[in-house]
Amino acid sequence: MSHRPSVVKKEYIVDIPRPRVIEECKYNTEFLKLEKEIWGDIKDELENGDEE
Repeated sequence: MSHRPSVVKKEYIVDIPRPRVIEECKYNTEFLKLEKEIWGDIKDELENGDEE
């Protein structure tokens, strides 16, 4: 979600087969890439929200 007004900023495709076992996912390179991308987007949104 974006800062105000809230809109869907981006959708993420999780291309990890189900069922997912979190203990295994946290070492999966695709999961780690996606996690890093999501946290980067959250950080950017927080920083941009502070400018308003």
